[in-house]
Amino acid sequence: MNKKFLIFFLLVFPFLHACKDEPTPESLEISLSDFTFEAASGVMSIDVKSNIQWTVESADSWLTCFPTSGENNSNIIVTVDENLVIGVREGKLTITSASGAVSQEFNVLQLGVLPALAVPATMAAVPEGGRVTVPVTVTPPNLAWSVEIPEGAFVSEASRKNNEIVFEVAPNNTGEAREVVITFKLRDADEEATLVITQDLIPVIAVDPTTAEVDPEGGDVTVQVTATSAWTVEIPDDAFVSEKSKTDGTIVFEARSNETGASRKVIITFKLTGTDKEPTLTITQAAKKVVDPDDPSFPASLTGTQFTNNWWGEGNYDVTWLESHTLPTAASPAEYVITTAAQLAGLSFYVNGWGPNATTDKETLRYTTIKLGADIDMSAHYWVPIGSARNSFKGSFDGQGHTISGIYINFTDPYEGTLANSTSGTAAATLYGYSVANVTNLAGLFGRINEANVTVKNLIMGKGLVATHPSSFYTSAVCAYANSAVNFINVINAGTAVIGGIAVGAIVGGTSNIPSLTACANAAPIIAAFEPTEVADATISITALNFAVGGLVGFVQNAAGPIIANSYNAEIVTNRSSSTKLAIGGLLGLSGGALNVATVPSAINVASAASFYVTSPSYRDVGGVETDKITGSAVTAVEMKTPAFLTKLNEGLVGTQWIFVSGENNGFPTFAKP
Repeated sequence: MNKKFLIFFLLVFPFLHACKDEPTPESLEISLSDFTFEAASGVMSIDVKSNIQWTVESADSWLTCFPTSGENNSNIIVTVDENLVIGVREGKLTITSASGAVSQEFNVLQLGVLPALAVPATMAAVPEGGRVTVPVTVTPPNLAWSVEIPEGAFVSEASRKNNEIVFEVAPNNTGEAREVVITFKLRDADEEATLVITQDLIPVIAVDPTTAEVDPEGGDVTVQVTATSAWTVEIPDDAFVSEKSKTDGTIVFEARSNETGASRKVIITFKLTGTDKEPTLTITQAAKKVVDPDDPSFPASLTGTQFTNNWWGEGNYDVTWLESHTLPTAASPAEYVITTAAQLAGLSFYVNGWGPNATTDKETLRYTTIKLGADIDMSAHYWVPIGSARNSFKGSFDGQGHTISGIYINFTDPYEGTLANSTSGTAAATLYGYSVANVTNLAGLFGRINEANVTVKNLIMGKGLVATHPSSFYTSAVCAYANSAVNFINVINAGTAVIGGIAVGAIVGGTSNIPSLTACANAAPIIAAFEPTEVADATISITALNFAVGGLVGFVQNAAGPIIANSYNAEIVTNRSSSTKLAIGGLLGLSGGALNVATVPSAINVASAASFYVTSPSYRDVGGVETDKITGSAVTAVEMKTPAFLTKLNEGLVGTQWIFVSGENNGFPTFAKP
């Protein structure tokens, strides 16, 4: 053996032997000592540094580890359950070596849950009442809670469970929506929540009236509607009414004139949106009475039994307002306003020569304007026209937009209440049992107007009747005979039926001069009833050339013809005569000259086969509907109620304009009141 190696071995061997026999110390370390979790469940990882086997234990069920044992270096996953209590809780983990020689502990803290209370912010109850179930969420769930309901509230507690409460809600009959605020509180905690329960009112829709009767001439029906929400209205397609206007609480229906000859009705349904509530309105309408010249009682309100005598009977008329009248002048005219039927009758009595100055009365109303201060009903007695062939009316008349109704003249004998067309006044006649001289064969509001350039204006003739014997002369609702160039402006015959045979028109029966009609209209029946075989007295001057019936003017003798502008006739001129010498026209019956509407085209006649003319040897240009004979226009009655017609009617019109006014003139244009 090499001596050097032996010496090295002897020196190193004892040292190596000593190292082999000394043990390695145990080592066990974790990456943290304490840790805090939130109240919610959680997980964390702990690093273990060790050279030995080890185990880990937890004394609390809510605190677990995985794995629970291991060796050398490793990781431990620590899991905590949700803390459902309010306070903080503390747990402990212990990690120990297999020999038990080494052990370490660390604390785990978990915060407690915060108390909370939750309910829906709002809930809706049905208007009819009932129960509302409210879910209640409490954290932690075992906490007790309470409810506060305002005193007098429309809800009350019906039942309660851990997680819900049921409220009893009363029906809402208050007429308006309502709400209540309910407060929920956690006991032993400063936590609360509120719930708003809302409740609409019980849906209601009511209409007033539920039944209505409309005039045969048509008109409006106004209905008040009480509803808790939006509503609609259903009108049958074939109904005679239509919706005219509507607001939140009012609806107006417009009914048309009943020309069917029979009564009718319509049921209108109102519907409350979103409900099954459907009240109805029933509108009934009697048939429009057809004018019959053989029926002396038309209109029905003017029966013969009401007339004990005429308006000239003692105590029926009033002339006191004219007793101090003196003859005015052109430079200093006079003006009177009358407001009663007796005063209008007094005007007739005065003008016809029965006033205090009988010899000069025909002159005293020259340069005088009579104005109406109110609507006047003349249906109490038979009417005697203002003015006669002997004593004409020579003033002007301003209706100021008022209506004269109830004018009733119904001659059943050709000479009853009439004289021959002369100015002598020597003969006398009996008018409805009252001896009257100076009353000629003139029938109308005015018998005769004889003064150049006087005016009748702003006048409406309401329901009435002017009917003369078929062989009587001049017949009109307004002026039987205009002996001078009288101006008629804004004059409407809205309801006085006119029946006659020789010279018949709604505004003027006949004239020997050139009348001017501006913005005039007729909407009442005009009937031709001339029978030449009934003319037996040669003292009455009748020729074959002046049997004329027109919608506005009957007969104009002057060769220049009448001037008709911005005017219309809305009624068919009906022929009930057997004569072949009768001229009938929608606007003008017969004229010695042309119908002068060439420069003002708005003279319009209702189109109808009944508006016709019959040629005569010397007179021409009758205002009928045939295209080769008319200078005006023909439209239907329906078209006359449209805005387009109104626009045409007002073309070139200076002064008061035509307008539509609900409930007036049977839906046809009327004039704006002064």
